[in-house]
Amino acid sequence: MYLKIYSSGFYNTLYTDFWVVFEKPDDKFLAYIIPMQNDDKLIIFGNDYLFTFDKNGEFIDFKPLHTNPIPVSLKSPPDIKVKGTVHTHAGSSSEFMSPTDIAAMLLLKDKIEWEKHYVISGKYKSIYNVKEGTLVIEPKE
Repeated sequence: MYLKIYSSGFYNTLYTDFWVVFEKPDDKFLAYIIPMQNDDKLIIFGNDYLFTFDKNGEFIDFKPLHTNPIPVSLKSPPDIKVKGTVHTHAGSSSEFMSPTDIAAMLLLKDKIEWEKHYVISGKYKSIYNVKEGTLVIEPKE
């Protein structure tokens, strides 16, 4: 897979430690690859990829979900109570919060001090409530 990524003209170094989340819609398999979250101070959104395989496990394609790592603090500064954090999706990123964004927050939910994370795109805002485990998608105003 690494050689196919490099030969496609897109190059971004993959983390050496990562998690894979599999999904099986219809007649293919999807593998979401996200960096392992092992920091007590930061959550890393981005540097994540979607690999597609046919039902026999043959590689079909990949696409980056975010084009770079997006570090966000898990903790509020001592004198400020942070209620939410935000990052944007632009270009080839999805209009909505990605499954890997939610997976990263679920993995660290006990360490996150803020309540909500927002993803803003050209047309929509996605709001994930970490404490309740709910996702709301609304038109961007």
